[in-house]
Amino acid sequence: MKQIRIRWSIEGRSDVRGHSLHVTRWMESTASARANLDAMAHAACEIHGQGTHWVEVRDSCESIFRPPILHARDLHAKVGFDKPS
Repeated sequence: MKQIRIRWSIEGRSDVRGHSLHVTRWMESTASARANLDAMAHAACEIHGQGTHWVEVRDSCESIFRPPILHARDLHAKVGFDKPS
């Protein structure tokens, strides 16, 4: 699964705690999400200048780091228990 987010290079944006903001959260890369972020980046570049906003894509961390789901029967086999009766 892929994820996307919008980033920008404009200084001076900050959150309520005063931390600098240059990025939004990662979201699932669907066709509609991609179209929305592409439109946002395009509009922002028209306002702030070419190359100030762009869309990033990555493989989902969830799909990379998610441990496999073990069912009880598999767990019993892994730790050497007999099958439940």
